[in-house]
Amino acid sequence: MLPQNIPFLGWMALLSNGEMFREEPPIPNEKSSWQKLIDRLYAEDLKMVGLCIRHLNVTINALPPKSCQGYYQAREARFSMFGEPDVSSVKQGIGSVVGDKVYIAWVDGAGSVWTEVRDLEGEKIHTTLRDL
Repeated sequence: MLPQNIPFLGWMALLSNGEMFREEPPIPNEKSSWQKLIDRLYAEDLKMVGLCIRHLNVTINALPPKSCQGYYQAREARFSMFGEPDVSSVKQGIGSVVGDKVYIAWVDGAGSVWTEVRDLEGEKIHTTLRDL
């Protein structure tokens, strides 16, 4: 279980060495935080032992590592042909890989939360698939 008392918005991964790896704002021409996390897991032979996302007053935890084969993180947005997306059209999700499915919990800019199940085949780029 990840700590509930840290004021933070975004995803956080608890690593097997006890460290908390937090999402950072994107930097142009650099890898995303998720890509940096995956690189670090392999370079230091670490594992993720927890994943959560925080937005507004919502905290969502992914399944514990004993219950899944990997973790998932993604952002998606719907854009209008006539302007910028509104806050509720941008969503961020975390999830757990179980077999050939990804169980995702999404949160949008308005704080709405919902779940979705997707096929792993189309979502592998967003996962940490590795022996947990």
